[in-house]
Amino acid sequence: MSVISAFAVAKLVLLEDLSMDAEEALRRARTLGAEHPDSELRHAIRCTRGMLKAQADGRWESRPAPSAARSIRKPPAKTPSSSPVVEQPSSSAMFPNLTRVDAVVSACGGVENVRDLAEAIRACGSVDAFLQHLDLVAGIRSPDNGQ
Repeated sequence: MSVISAFAVAKLVLLEDLSMDAEEALRRARTLGAEHPDSELRHAIRCTRGMLKAQADGRWESRPAPSAARSIRKPPAKTPSSSPVVEQPSSSAMFPNLTRVDAVVSACGGVENVRDLAEAIRACGSVDAFLQHLDLVAGIRSPDNGQ
């Protein structure tokens, strides 16, 4: 089971009431099951409150994407064919895909987690967009980032 970051818990709590004091926000985060240290949760609450207030005041500016994300090229546009032909995969082509899917299900801890992953990919619009978001989250959550 994946652990939700302290910042995600703080945002969830503060979206209920932005004027909530830090101790009440900390108590609500604990009732939601947050197991982060108090200092980490307080830091997340303080930073998230500032971000949410800035967004409400219109002072929050979006930052440009990292240079790696800007350099990804779009795939060439496909020309539509006159009659779409749906090819059924052969059993020899389907078996490697099934083994890959089975490996992903095992690695993710079950079918429902893989369905959540597929929904996240669909919500991002493409696999490339999902991978960009994944790189951003990995950069935020990496232990050498100081958080």
